[in-house]
Amino acid sequence: MPVYNAEKYIAFAIQSVLNQTFTNFELIIFDDGSTDNTIAIIKSFNDKRIKFYHHEYNAGIAICLNQVIKFSSGTYFARMDADDIMFPDRLMTQVEFLNQNPSFNVIGSNAVIINEKNCIIGLRKIKEYSTFYHAMKSSVFIHPTIMGHLNWFKDNLYDIDLSGAEDYDLFFRTFFNSKFKNLQEPVLFYRETNDSKTSNYTQRLKIVVLSIKKNSALINNRIFVFILIMFINFKSLLFCLSFKLKFKGLFIKFRNSKLSIESMRKYQVLISNQCC
Repeated sequence: MPVYNAEKYIAFAIQSVLNQTFTNFELIIFDDGSTDNTIAIIKSFNDKRIKFYHHEYNAGIAICLNQVIKFSSGTYFARMDADDIMFPDRLMTQVEFLNQNPSFNVIGSNAVIINEKNCIIGLRKIKEYSTFYHAMKSSVFIHPTIMGHLNWFKDNLYDIDLSGAEDYDLFFRTFFNSKFKNLQEPVLFYRETNDSKTSNYTQRLKIVVLSIKKNSALINNRIFVFILIMFINFKSLLFCLSFKLKFKGLFIKFRNSKLSIESMRKYQVLISNQCC
């Protein structure tokens, strides 16, 4: 779990990990130079499975993730963000799948979207990508839902020059020599708020373009690369316009699938229990 100035949500995230039905894990938290009350909140948890490290300065998420991979032990490596909340059976579900299907290097899943008040917004679906070109159009995974073989991550570190879209880059450049899969059942509550900075999203898209250019040799199709970059730039422009016109909330809703009333209630009870 890489962390930076997450005092508002970090306690929910940590508690949801400690509540897991699968208990044989280590929770490695790496603080990236937080200047708020994040570190004090982390240290308030007394659990021997928590291993805490921190930078005195903000080095970037890719560097933190590579450090976490370096410090990790065991068979599998799972990602978690400091503002998200795990389902109680998240680790159990993914460990059982990987144990039964060892040929897969990394797996992910759909995610239930929540807002700043832990209320359910909708469901974020991630597509199964059958070809490399499909995978390039969007992220292969919802990053904090992933789990995979630790040795795979040690052999395929994040590019520290591409923080902000380090996940897109990692799974884009390893697509040909890896086996990926997304489970359809969600395993995590993914937080998406209206107060998120527009610059964060647009900056990610800029880094995605840098990743495509940096790894253009893998693509070998200049026309496709040109069209893809134009499409990404159009997405960035559309998002900026929606923000300026105060339609950002609608943009977020457009990205998510609507849940039934029954599912909304089920997930609301689940997240309430995880936040205790």
